[in-house]
Amino acid sequence: MHAIMKNDLAGGHLPQPFRSQCDLVAIMILAFNLNSLMKHLALPEGWESKRLKAVRFGLSAWQDE
Repeated sequence: MHAIMKNDLAGGHLPQPFRSQCDLVAIMILAFNLNSLMKHLALPEGWESKRLKAVRFGLSAWQDE
């Protein structure tokens, strides 16, 4: 989970001011939770373990078919 938030959701590049850092961490956690929920509820079986980039490219290939 830490690697996904750091790499996929840009958690390793947070701004310096403390208040905006807290806000961005909250948004990052919300985005992570929404992505997990989408993978479990809206996508076909077997997509739960895919990372964000794989889901994006898989959906674009799936749409082209």
